[in-house]
Amino acid sequence: MFAARLLVVLGTLAVPLAGAAADDHCLSRAEQRSKISEHKLVRLSKAMKEVKVRIGGDVVGARLCEQGGELVYVLTVLAHDGRVARETIDAVNGVLVGEH
Repeated sequence: MFAARLLVVLGTLAVPLAGAAADDHCLSRAEQRSKISEHKLVRLSKAMKEVKVRIGGDVVGARLCEQGGELVYVLTVLAHDGRVARETIDAVNGVLVGEH
């Protein structure tokens, strides 16, 4: 059962976000280090905890991205019922800004 869920999660991670603007992208490790040193960002662990409390389940993927000129964490969550969700958290203030 776990292996089937993992395959579903991995498959969804390979699909790019639909409707993303051309300037929206996730950051490389070097870009992440640079952005983190330039900005005061919410800790990833805090963003993960917020999503886990709100939805339940496990965060199975996390990326720091730029969307519309803002830094966001895009978290992939595997809910207890097997559904996969993507939650977008503002990386500066920790507020939920989108769910997919």
